[in-house]
Amino acid sequence: ISCAHLAFVFRNGLERLATIQNTLFTRPPDNFNKTGNSGTPTQLVANFVTIDQCPELVVCQYHVEFKPEIDSKNFRHTILKQQNIQDEIGNAFIFDGMILYIVSSINYEGKYIGYHPITKEPVTVFLKASVRFNQNDSQTINCYNIIIRSCLDLVGLKRLGRNHFNENEKSKLRDYNMEVWPGFETAVRQYEDQLMLCIENRFKMIRTESVWDVVSFFLMSTT
Repeated sequence: ISCAHLAFVFRNGLERLATIQNTLFTRPPDNFNKTGNSGTPTQLVANFVTIDQCPELVVCQYHVEFKPEIDSKNFRHTILKQQNIQDEIGNAFIFDGMILYIVSSINYEGKYIGYHPITKEPVTVFLKASVRFNQNDSQTINCYNIIIRSCLDLVGLKRLGRNHFNENEKSKLRDYNMEVWPGFETAVRQYEDQLMLCIENRFKMIRTESVWDVVSFFLMSTT
């Protein structure tokens, strides 16, 4: 096979590959405008809420390490909320269990002493600065999602998985030993030129039987 023949095959192969790959791009470019330019304008209502941002604010991200290690995420939150640590870093922060976000230009990198919520033994908390970004950065999406979920926790909704449910509004299905809990799924995402919060209805089926109830039922049915 000649070099010219190989070059021809290789060139045609790349062209075919490029043609196939182009068909995989289904999203429009970033500057694509979805607003129509003809017809009659129509007002629509959707389950999205616009999030107002403050572009001038700077968020500092820190990696948090505990020594000795703390496995419980709730215990980690409790330690960071202790007064002696908040006297140093303040109480205006977001913590997801490993990453700490603080809206401040002050460098809080260093080590702090907290106490285990149960044993009361000293726990050393290390903060290591990783990155700084403003409100227009894509990393703010994670911050807003944490804030929204924390707010739903504060109003008394029960977090099951990634969604929240209202135990007080549950419906009982006694014939099936189940309960239906109404709830919400929330997600903050970037839509065109702004962040928006999407709110969806969700329902959770909860069994009211215990394992002992199920075992007892089968034992009685076999005797």
